[in-house]
Amino acid sequence: MPIAGGAVALALVLGLGYLFFGPREDLNDLPAVETPAPPADAGAEPTTAPEPAVDVAALEGAASQALAGVPCSQLNARVADNGGVSVHGVVSQSGDVARIDSVLGGIAGLGRVDTSSVLVESRPVCSAAALLDAAAHTGGVAVRTNHGDGVFRDGDYLVVYATAPPGPPVHLYVDFVDPGGDVVHLRPNPAAPESMVDGGSQIQLGVEAAGIKPGARYYQLGEPYGRAVVMVLASAAPLFSSPRPEVEPATTYLAALGQSLAAQGGEIQGGWQYLDIVAGE
Repeated sequence: MPIAGGAVALALVLGLGYLFFGPREDLNDLPAVETPAPPADAGAEPTTAPEPAVDVAALEGAASQALAGVPCSQLNARVADNGGVSVHGVVSQSGDVARIDSVLGGIAGLGRVDTSSVLVESRPVCSAAALLDAAAHTGGVAVRTNHGDGVFRDGDYLVVYATAPPGPPVHLYVDFVDPGGDVVHLRPNPAAPESMVDGGSQIQLGVEAAGIKPGARYYQLGEPYGRAVVMVLASAAPLFSSPRPEVEPATTYLAALGQSLAAQGGEIQGGWQYLDIVAGE
């Protein structure tokens, strides 16, 4: 039994590949085998340069400044940590949504632009300015108000100064479109039905409180608050064949005005100025 056990043990040793009969001096003369050291970075993950941090405040400032150039809109921008920008607010025409992408696309560092929260809301004030911009030449007509900053508080009086283009007499039309969607015809009106003025002449419409006289037109502003526009048109021929009501819905007037401008054979000149009506202090 001991021998059998030893034989089994020997078989196991040989099976493991070990064979040792005793010391051999010639093995000591073999050169030592050096095991190469692993590279210092073996197994290390490759490193990449960190991406520069997004300056959210600076990008939001640049985006807000760019969005201010979208006419007749109320927009704000929020920039995420990855540079993407989400735009919220209201524009007056559907084409302005695509314009947002255009104006923000030139800002370095901004990522994807999200305009899904932008609403399109037709506003008579914006439609009036857009109509003049499309149908009339600017530069020949000048318009200004008695508030240089364009801000009128509740109870302030509106005075408009309109200057006709130089040259021959023209028909001059001056309108005030309020934030509520009505238009007030400042010239002509029932008190001054004549539209013809001399070329280059300036007319004043409305007075301050101290200048109010019986029978004179004056325009004291109040609610509804918001953005309004004064628009001036000069044409060689009358724009309308009959007087219009002194106050009427802007949508009705603008539709009729658009048809009249399209039918005019001569050159139309126009100008406008926005103003803001706010609550009093």
